Amino acid sequence: MNSKTLSLVFGVSAAMFSCVQTQTSKFPKIKNYPQSRTVAESDTYHGIEVKDPYRWLENMETDEVKSWIANQDSFTSSFIDTLSVRSTVEERYNKIRDLKPGYISGVPRKAGDKYFFSSRKMEPSGLYVSTTQDKGNEELLISHEDVKKLGGLEQDMRIIEFQPSRDGKYLAIGVADGGAQWNTWYLLDVATKELLNDKIQGMYLFYSKVSWDVKSNGFYYNGFKAPEGSGMQTPTDHEIRYHQIGTDQSADIVIYKDEENPGWIFSGDVTEDGNYFVFTSLGREVNNVYYKDLKSDGPVVQMIGGREHRYMFIGAIGDDLYFAISKDSPNLRVVKININNPEYANWEELIAERDYPINSASLLGNKIIVEYLKDVSPLVKIFSLSGALENDVELPYIGGWLVSRRSTGFMNAFIGTQNDPEVFFGMNGQTDPGSIFKLDIQSGNITVHSRPELTFDPDDFITEQVFYNSKDGTKVPMFLIYKKGLKRDGANPTWLYAYGFNFPSTLYYVSSVMAWMDMGGVYAYPGIRGGSDYGQKWIEAGAGRNKQNAIDDYIYAGKYLIEAGYTSSDRLIANGGSASGPLPAAAIIQEPSLFGLAYIDIPLLDMIRMYDYISQIITTGWGSRENKEDFLALYDWSPYHNLKPANYPPTIITPGEKDQIAFPLHAYKFTAALQNAQQNKNNPIFLQIAWGAGHYSTRRTEVNQLAFAAYLFDMNIDSKN
Repeated sequence: MNSKTLSLVFGVSAAMFSCVQTQTSKFPKIKNYPQSRTVAESDTYHGIEVKDPYRWLENMETDEVKSWIANQDSFTSSFIDTLSVRSTVEERYNKIRDLKPGYISGVPRKAGDKYFFSSRKMEPSGLYVSTTQDKGNEELLISHEDVKKLGGLEQDMRIIEFQPSRDGKYLAIGVADGGAQWNTWYLLDVATKELLNDKIQGMYLFYSKVSWDVKSNGFYYNGFKAPEGSGMQTPTDHEIRYHQIGTDQSADIVIYKDEENPGWIFSGDVTEDGNYFVFTSLGREVNNVYYKDLKSDGPVVQMIGGREHRYMFIGAIGDDLYFAISKDSPNLRVVKININNPEYANWEELIAERDYPINSASLLGNKIIVEYLKDVSPLVKIFSLSGALENDVELPYIGGWLVSRRSTGFMNAFIGTQNDPEVFFGMNGQTDPGSIFKLDIQSGNITVHSRPELTFDPDDFITEQVFYNSKDGTKVPMFLIYKKGLKRDGANPTWLYAYGFNFPSTLYYVSSVMAWMDMGGVYAYPGIRGGSDYGQKWIEAGAGRNKQNAIDDYIYAGKYLIEAGYTSSDRLIANGGSASGPLPAAAIIQEPSLFGLAYIDIPLLDMIRMYDYISQIITTGWGSRENKEDFLALYDWSPYHNLKPANYPPTIITPGEKDQIAFPLHAYKFTAALQNAQQNKNNPIFLQIAWGAGHYSTRRTEVNQLAFAAYLFDMNIDSKN
């Protein structure tokens, strides 16, 4: 269902709201929500009956559920759309969001003698190619408007990735419908700027990558069973395949498939010299390492085994493969392994483990570039191939995120080739929408390559890092960003967000958050356990059976903000999304009086039945419901299963209509259950749909959240804050 069909569904009566407002609430008392019936459904795990009264909302294609969704969204709009502050908020938001991008919007990729890059500033916007780095020499390859038309009238196709061939003659382009996770890849002839007949389907966003062979005759890719119908499916039947240019996908060669482990995902790269295709299995950790000798077209060989360690391939020189590994080094170290002598005793350590973890590593320009994380800020060092430190790279600001691309089981922050000293990277911070830099590999100096034109002054804002104690005394880092002149009088509306799911808590740009700070709000981002801020031990301390530690870290971040005078409980927002969607939900259940507002975005919330709707690789950080101890730990905090009658803060739950990662059924079931459990009828529980979106929010839903908070907290946004 989209916004056009919404108007065809019968409207929500204003009688659902009482016209009398209480003295203690800014909201009209809610007489009743759109009806959510209950059913006597349950499952039994390890002898425990798990009731599921809103199971029927999982059937998202039925007319009953579609009507329920439309009625809930209309119910939300009937309140938020009438807020007088919304138009002013939207104006402020649009000014922040509609900034002018830089000449280059993404990190350029060099292939042959050409540079390939995306641009949103040029007319028309799209993918471009140039033989120099100078403006004026670029040529349009394909526009975003032409990409949109690839799926027909009913789809809104968008570029999600691109990869040029080694010689720069072809460009592989991955596109998807709106926010859908399943995508299709096309091939473009760079000389003629025409699309070839090649069309590769059944690729999944998180693991969607291609690796060209050295002669640019074709590429290796991750293939899955193509979805049917709505595409609301998770990846299955994973294969590594090879596609030759000019052939039909049905003729693609299956390089590897693990019949015994259908839930495993694989990711690989062709070495720079084209001699080997190296790939790893992916799970909560990167596990086994395999290779195929391309010189002799040999069979796939398992080189390293052992699920207890991570092996992240970063490059090869001849028969020597370079890895960042966790074996005997939870913060990772860099080693060299000869493919002919892969036994552990023969491994050569090049860069020893440090007190802070490796976040990414690359073999570029005949150097090893390592990005560490030190107290949640990137720290970049350049080493020789023998592991000798040569340069420290001075980055422009603290706490930023080095924009990455997925490599073989890794996120590589730097883009270049193994023998070319020309290296590019992108950096993104909460007041920097994304700047492109060029790194001098010899000196370690950086220069700005492209930067957006801002509609705000970054110097008006302060980024502060604090440390606080969690429930068990663990010291947790937290970034705070706010406008200069802040008074710690407990009156500042504060937006608390955390992630904590195997990723670092480095700052990155979000338009709605920037607008929030521009409106005078404080943004708080703690590096809770479960994230990779302090390496593997920090991840494990907040994952699986230890997930309650992450929830405690989140709750105690809120308590610190109140005790330190930044805000008060009635002006504190609990927010999280995607894998962190359960955080605000669990927090308001465990400490409902701590927060004045909650925003739960594109969430996972039924932590028991999520296994029926999501890839195994994504669930491995939670534990397995098939294991009794894991199940008991999950069931103990799973938001959907722990709701009880209480006075919850006003809450907005926002799923993406087309989300194929955190299926919207989580939001639907939790909304119905929370509306039923809410005892304070002056605190509304709203469901708003990000129509047409996948695993992300929309302009409408973000404006709604800002306007709702501005109204609730009486924020003065008509004048400059």
